[in-house]
Amino acid sequence: MIEYQADLMSENQVLKEEIARLKQEKLSCKEDIENLTLEIIKLEGSLLDLQMKSKKREKTFKFMQLLSQQIIGAKDAWNIYEVTVKSLAENIGFDRAIIFRKKEDENFYPVASCGYSSEYLMTKMANPEFSKLAVEKQGILFNGKSIDKYRADWESEFQVKYFIAIAFAVNSEANHILFAGNQTEDTLRRPRLTIVDFETLQILANQIAITIRQNEFYAQNQRYSNRQGG
Repeated sequence: MIEYQADLMSENQVLKEEIARLKQEKLSCKEDIENLTLEIIKLEGSLLDLQMKSKKREKTFKFMQLLSQQIIGAKDAWNIYEVTVKSLAENIGFDRAIIFRKKEDENFYPVASCGYSSEYLMTKMANPEFSKLAVEKQGILFNGKSIDKYRADWESEFQVKYFIAIAFAVNSEANHILFAGNQTEDTLRRPRLTIVDFETLQILANQIAITIRQNEFYAQNQRYSNRQGG
C-alpha cells in the first residue's frame, strides 16, 4: 500500500511537471504567434508601401513618355521650356520646376518655371555656386540620404528641401540647368527622389537638347531655302 501511494505521488508529480511544461510551451507559442503576427503586419505594410511606390513610379514613367512626345512636337525652344516645367510640376509630381539658361554674362537665368510666382523669378539669377556645382558634377541629387551637403540658403532660394538639378548642353557647352524639387521627401504623388529619378531627368534633358538643336537646324534650313528661292 505504501509503495502504491509512493508510485501515485510520483506519477502526480510527473503529471504536474508535464502540465507546467505544457503551460510554458503554450505561453511560449502564444508569444511566438504574437511576434509572427506583428511581423506579418509589418511585411504587409512594407508590401503595400512598395505597391504604392510602384504605382507612383509607373504613373511617372507614363507621364515622362507623354512629355517626351510633347517635347518632340514642340515648335521652338520656348515652347519646349514651358511644356517641360508645366508637366514636371503638374503631372509628374514635383512641387517646383525651373529651366535655367546661361546668358552672355555667364550667369544662369530662369527661362521657364512652374510652382513659383512670376514676380519671384522675373529677374532672378541662379546662385553662382549652385550653377557651378551643377555644371561640374553634370547634375545634383539631394534627398534624405545624400552625402553631399548644400548651402542652407538654397532651400529658401528654391523653396524646396529635396531636389534634382541636371546640367545639359545645347550645342557645345553646358548652358542649361533643369531643376525639379519637392518640399517633402515622400509625397502622395511621388516617392522619395532616387538615382532612377536622376537618370530619368538626364534622359529628359538630353531629349530637350536634341529637339532644340533639331529645331534650330530646321529653322536655319528654312531661312537658307527662303534666301535661295528669293
